[in-house]
Amino acid sequence: MFVRAVTQGQRLWGWGRQRWERFWFAEGGTHSLGAMRIALGLFVLQMLVCSIPNWQQFYGPNGYFPLTAYIQSMNGFADAAIASVLAWSPTPLWSWAVFGVGVVSAIAFTLGLQTRIATVVLFAVWASLLHRSLMLVNGQDQIVKLLLFFGCFAPLGRSYSWDRWWAHKHKQPWSEVAPVWPMRLMQVSIAFVYLFSAPAKWNDDIMWRNGLAIYYVTLSDRWFRFPDVALFQNIPFSVFSTYSALATEMGFPLLVWFKTFRPWVLMAIATMHFGICILLSESVWHFNMAMLISFLAFVDPPVMRRWGRRWTVKGRRRLRWVLRRYRQQPSRLQGWAYLRALQAHALSWGQYLCQPRTMTRLDLYRFAHAALRYRLCELAMAVGKQPHTSPRHLDRLIRRFWGRWTDFQRTLVVPLYGETEAADRAQELALVGRELGDRFARIENWAKEYPAWMVAALAHLQDLEALQREHLWPHSSDGALAAIRATAYLSRDRETLVEDLTFVLPGLPPSEAIAYWQEITLGVEPGTLRAAYRALKECLPKGEWEAIAGPLTQTVGG
Repeated sequence: MFVRAVTQGQRLWGWGRQRWERFWFAEGGTHSLGAMRIALGLFVLQMLVCSIPNWQQFYGPNGYFPLTAYIQSMNGFADAAIASVLAWSPTPLWSWAVFGVGVVSAIAFTLGLQTRIATVVLFAVWASLLHRSLMLVNGQDQIVKLLLFFGCFAPLGRSYSWDRWWAHKHKQPWSEVAPVWPMRLMQVSIAFVYLFSAPAKWNDDIMWRNGLAIYYVTLSDRWFRFPDVALFQNIPFSVFSTYSALATEMGFPLLVWFKTFRPWVLMAIATMHFGICILLSESVWHFNMAMLISFLAFVDPPVMRRWGRRWTVKGRRRLRWVLRRYRQQPSRLQGWAYLRALQAHALSWGQYLCQPRTMTRLDLYRFAHAALRYRLCELAMAVGKQPHTSPRHLDRLIRRFWGRWTDFQRTLVVPLYGETEAADRAQELALVGRELGDRFARIENWAKEYPAWMVAALAHLQDLEALQREHLWPHSSDGALAAIRATAYLSRDRETLVEDLTFVLPGLPPSEAIAYWQEITLGVEPGTLRAAYRALKECLPKGEWEAIAGPLTQTVGG
């Protein structure tokens, strides 16, 4: 019995030792490390470029934390020079030289050009920045520093790199397989972050234990992007989100090592961080992006290799098609104009969503989705006018959105026909907002912009030329003026135009009043224009009228 137990123990020890050595010292693919290198390099480059306006204030010798004070805090020049290369010279030129070295090394690191040297240099620059101004250090800085440190020992340039392309071009021996221990060190370090963070949240804050941590975050204008959306400010949502985050953070460092659970665990924690990026403020965006980049090290190299091949093949096919089409018939490519319009509309929509809005903002997501589909329908019609040879995936995309034209009409056009009087309601709501005071200033602004945008969209949908000249939201800073312009364009109604002009123009500076008059009355028939002119002359004070009378008289023909 004793001998049998000893034998079983020896077998178990041998099995465990074999698994341990295979985990740490085996060889594996480097495609995941290559993808992580590209994402990490772009992330570091973005952070360096964004720091240009404040570079001297943050890292210069006479910035917020002067170099002399930094040297004193490090107990002398020797320790300061070891911790940060920025301490080597007290001149602003030297700090800019360090910035230039950091940018060049980040570009080389991203491209995989002399990857090992670029990694070491970039790590030295990044560590110097962190040590130079400790008050600026945040979570993402520590994660990037950790990844760059282990990257100095990892084969980051074996895949998806300039070094690999150069070796293959010159037929030099090159292998995409390397020891996995540097990647394991990265993985274990990232797992330790969650291994300690989840218990710390549970023990140190009662809000995480009772499930109300997310609820209090949603009430903060500083940390939450949508503090006025009632959907997020309810107890069931908070309890579900809080406990889901804790379960994900606790389960990730334990289950990610098992191949069966790894895809699901990575999907769960990536979804959590993506949700934080979308819902919380920009203050935590960089940290969550750094964590998402670190998760690429956990993706199995064969899976990353398949993804890389698929994306490479699709990208090359589309690039060849674009270049061939552009070289053959550049004058007939009407689709590119629609693509540019789609891009401009998407950018304007993104800027619009970045501004604080009321809870009715949820309706805009459905509206924007339909509007973007309308742009794609335009693209399909433009491309379908001439014969072309395109990738089968693009044909499939066009056919898919072409079939949704009726869905677009049902979702967007029909509700808009009930919004022709939206400009009047916008003015009424704006007056109510003024009476209620500063507390409802946000609602007041929304009352001006939301109906104006809807009316302007209806005008654009009724006239394709107007849609090509303007975007689907008012360019004017004042949404009420855009609503007036859209209403005048739709109905050319004399009473509505006169009422709107007499409501908005009084009190404006002369230059703005003239500009708004010219914008609003563009295309209005002469009789309506003269009626608006007479009404405005009667309602304006004499001094204001004399300041704008000349240009307005010219527009109505004397």
